[in-house]
Amino acid sequence: MPEKVKILLRFSRYLWPYWWRVALSFALLGIGSLLGMVNPIITKVMIDNVYPNKDMRLFLLLIGAGIGLYMLKTTLGICQNYLNMYLNRRINFDLRIKFYEKLQSLSLDFFSRRQTGEHMYRATNDVDNVVGMITNTIPTLIITSLEFILLLAITLYLNWRLTLMALSLVPLLYLNTHFSSRKLRDLNRINQRQLSDINSILHQGISGTRIIKAFRREKYEVLRYYKKLHENLHLQFKTWRVSTFYGTLGGLIATMGTSWLVWFGWYQVLKGNMSLGSLMAVTVYIFRLYGPLQNYSNLYQSVLVTLVSAERILETLDIEPTVRNTPGAKKLSHVRGSIKFSHVSFEYERGKPVLKDITFDIPAGSLVAIVGESGSGKTTLINLIARLYDPQKGRILIDNYPLKMISMASLRRCVSIAPQEPFLFGRTIMENIKYGNRDATEEDVIEAAKLAEAHEFILNLPNGYYTDVGEGGNRLSRGQRQRLSIARAIIADPRILILDEATSSLDAKTERRIFSNLLLFGRDKTIIIVTHRFSNIISADMILVLQDGSLVEMGNHHELIRNGSVYYRLYKLQLLKEQLGEDRL
Repeated sequence: MPEKVKILLRFSRYLWPYWWRVALSFALLGIGSLLGMVNPIITKVMIDNVYPNKDMRLFLLLIGAGIGLYMLKTTLGICQNYLNMYLNRRINFDLRIKFYEKLQSLSLDFFSRRQTGEHMYRATNDVDNVVGMITNTIPTLIITSLEFILLLAITLYLNWRLTLMALSLVPLLYLNTHFSSRKLRDLNRINQRQLSDINSILHQGISGTRIIKAFRREKYEVLRYYKKLHENLHLQFKTWRVSTFYGTLGGLIATMGTSWLVWFGWYQVLKGNMSLGSLMAVTVYIFRLYGPLQNYSNLYQSVLVTLVSAERILETLDIEPTVRNTPGAKKLSHVRGSIKFSHVSFEYERGKPVLKDITFDIPAGSLVAIVGESGSGKTTLINLIARLYDPQKGRILIDNYPLKMISMASLRRCVSIAPQEPFLFGRTIMENIKYGNRDATEEDVIEAAKLAEAHEFILNLPNGYYTDVGEGGNRLSRGQRQRLSIARAIIADPRILILDEATSSLDAKTERRIFSNLLLFGRDKTIIIVTHRFSNIISADMILVLQDGSLVEMGNHHELIRNGSVYYRLYKLQLLKEQLGEDRL
C-alpha cells in the first residue's frame, strides 16, 4: 500500500466517531453536485423547444424548476456547510487533545532535541492543515471524481466526438498537475521548517524579554526575526510564482481546448448534425468537465502539500517515550525512602558520559547533600532518582525495588523536586502551590508557604494567595519564585524531597530558616540537597562529592574534612568567597 494512502487511512480514524454526520455531509455534497448538472438541460430545452415553439407554459415551468432547484441547492449547501464546520471543529479538538496528550507522555530527552516553537507549530498549524484535508479537501476530491465520471457519461451520450476531443487534453493537464505538485510539496516542506524557526525565535524573544533588555539586545533580536521572516517572504513569493505559473498553464490548456471544441461544435450545428441547444448543453458540460479536472489538480496539490503536515504530526505521535512504565511495574505503598545506586552510568549523547559508574546507598530518612563544581553531574543524578531519564548502565533502587519496576505514577507521588530554575504557571499563587497536591486545602497551602518562608511576602501582595503571578511567574522576583517552588514540593508530602539549588537566589539568612523548617518537616523523610553553601550541609548524614561525573568522595562533613581531598578544597574555597563577600562567582 502506498505510503500516502497509509497516512490518509491513519487520520481517517478520527472520522469514525462521527460517521453518520460524515455520511450525511457526503450525501448533501453529492446531491448538490447533481442538482448543479440540471441547469444545462434546462438551457437546452429552452433553446430547442421553448424559443422555436413560443411555448410560454413550458417556459414558466422551466423558470419555476430553475428557481426551485436553486433554492434547494442553496438550502442543502447551508446544511452541508454546517456539518462540515461541525466536523472540522470536533476533529480539530480531538486531534489537538491527542497531540497534546502525546507531548505530555514523552520523555525529557525528546524536548531537549527540539525547539518549543516547532512543537507549537505542529500542535496548531499542522493540525489545522490536516483537519482541513480530511474534512474538506478529501471529501471534495472524492465528490469531484464522481462528478467527473457522471459528466463524462452525460457528454458521451450527448456527443461522443466532442467528448473524445475534450479527453485528448487530459494527459497535458495531468503532466501539469504532476510537475506542479512535486515543486509545491518541496517548497511547503521548507516553508513549514522556516515557520517553526520563526515561532521559536518569537517564543524566545517574548519569554527572554528581561535578558534581552538587560543586555540591550532588542535590535539584535528584531534583526534575527527580520532575517527569518525575510527568508520566508522570498519563499512565499517563489511559491506564488510556481503556483501561478502552473495554474495559468493549466487554465491556458483548458481554454485552448474549449475554444477548439466550440469551433468544432458550431461547425456541426451549421452542418445540421446537432441542434444549437445540444451544442450549448455539451459546451457547458465540457466546461464543467474541465472544472473537475482543474479542481482535481488543485485538490491533489493541496493533499500532497498537507501530507507534509500529516507526516510531521505522525512523527510526533509515533515516538515512544524512552522512559515509560515497564510491563509488570508495581505501585509502591508505605515508601520508606531508601535510595541505592549500583554502578550507574549515564550519557545524553552517545560517547559523552555525564555520570560514570556511580554507586552509593542512602538509608531512609537521611539528610543527604550533593556537592561538586558546575557540570559535575549533580542535576543529572537528581533527574535519575525521579526517573526523568533512565541510565544506560547500572541499577537504581528505592526501598530495594528497581526503579523500572515501580509504576511512574507511584514513583512521582513519593519523589518531589524543587529545581534551581523554578517554573510557575500563569495562574494564582494558590493554584501554583496546589499544583503539587490538587487535594490540598487552603490551610495546607498556607502551611507549605510558611515552611518555604513565602507566607510573609505573599500577604504583602495585592491579592495575597490569589495574586496572579504572570506567565512563568514574571511578576515575581527569582527568589520569590524559588520559595513558591519549594512550597509546591513540600505540599506534595513526598517521602523523598529533593532541592536542586532551590535556594540559590535567596540570602543566607532566609536559606537557613528554610533548611531549619525542612528538617522539622522532613524528620521521617529522605531529603536530598544540592547547594553551593556548605554551611547548610554540615549536619548532613551523608555528603556525595561529584567531580567530572564520578563520585570521588562520600561521607559526613567531618570525615570529608579530615580526608583533605576534593570536598576539603571546595569547602575552603566557599569559606574564602564568603569572607570576601562574594557568595556567588
